[in-house]
Amino acid sequence: MLERLHPDVGVLARRPGASVKSIAKLRERYPALPPELAELMREASEIELSYRGVYLRLYGPEACEEMDEAYSVSKRIPGAVTVGDNGGGEALVVMPDGAIHRIGYGALAVDALRFVAASLEALLVQASVPANAVGNCCS
Repeated sequence: MLERLHPDVGVLARRPGASVKSIAKLRERYPALPPELAELMREASEIELSYRGVYLRLYGPEACEEMDEAYSVSKRIPGAVTVGDNGGGEALVVMPDGAIHRIGYGALAVDALRFVAASLEALLVQASVPANAVGNCCS
């Protein structure tokens, strides 16, 4: 997926892709993990991006689990998988339908979810959402 990123999405930093074993462990814990996210994690992990000038970080499998355990995201929002953050105190979560949402770590409830994109593909390859959908930086 990284080679297909929209021109408005730039890679700032990344680590090597995750192992098949770590991704399998993550999929076991979160069976609804979208295949496109698992494929991206195989390519690279801990990916820092600039999305139209807004910071966006996508975690690797271990960080997804660590952040979920630290904040109990999947317990408070059933089906949610914490997959990253926007550097502004908000988590990025993927729901079972593959949609990406953001939510403040201090307001973890279903009714506090803010829709970002229909899928990881829509966000990174199509760049179909405005920058302020990713973070509160701009108007």
